[in-house]
Amino acid sequence: MKSFTLFALCLTAVSFANAKPARPFPYQVETIMGQDNDYAIKITHRPSGKVQIINDLAAFNAKELDLITLHDYNGDGYPDIAATDIGPYSLNGTNLYLYQPQTGQFAEARGIENMGQIEADGKGCIRVSYRINSRDYNEDRYCWEKDHWQTARKH
Repeated sequence: MKSFTLFALCLTAVSFANAKPARPFPYQVETIMGQDNDYAIKITHRPSGKVQIINDLAAFNAKELDLITLHDYNGDGYPDIAATDIGPYSLNGTNLYLYQPQTGQFAEARGIENMGQIEADGKGCIRVSYRINSRDYNEDRYCWEKDHWQTARKH
């Protein structure tokens, strides 16, 4: 895990994509900016004050970007977090963190094969657009099946 020195707290205006969540969302979500074009997500459960930190996200000129989107990506009625992550050579993508109601925490989504831009594509489905070479992009589609992402046909 990369060490992380914090020098400023930057509250991000986080909005819900498309619509308000189906269930109450008692969390405050904000970004903490680092020194080396990295940032962390701080998630505070308002009623209890319990805090979760998601570290090691990179974003060049992070202050100029919308880093976080809240949306119910897997269709379970709870908002999830999509966080911008810009890797080497400006290859950008999205890290997806799904809300775990049994723990009240957010966990990184597993089963998505390629890092890329993640967008909602219908209830419980996502599209992942990613670079396959210097000019061309590809797109995968996944739908949430019980407890994991399943590759789905493009429509």
